[in-house]
Amino acid sequence: MSAGFAGIIGSIVIGVGFLGPRSERVAKLAEEHGPEHPEVRMVTASLLLLARVDLLILVAVVAVMVFKPGA
Repeated sequence: MSAGFAGIIGSIVIGVGFLGPRSERVAKLAEEHGPEHPEVRMVTASLLLLARVDLLILVAVVAVMVFKPGA
């Protein structure tokens, strides 16, 4: 399996398995407690960190596809 393909699969897993459910949790918590509640801020911070990791994976996939290391 190529690095690009593995990165795409990893990004899909992160999106479906983590980003989606955490986004729903943030929305529910913000609705219940308001956006400034400490728990909402904590979950939002972890969601943003995970989104940044996902973005880095996608940038690496594009780099692998463009520069084709080892080809």
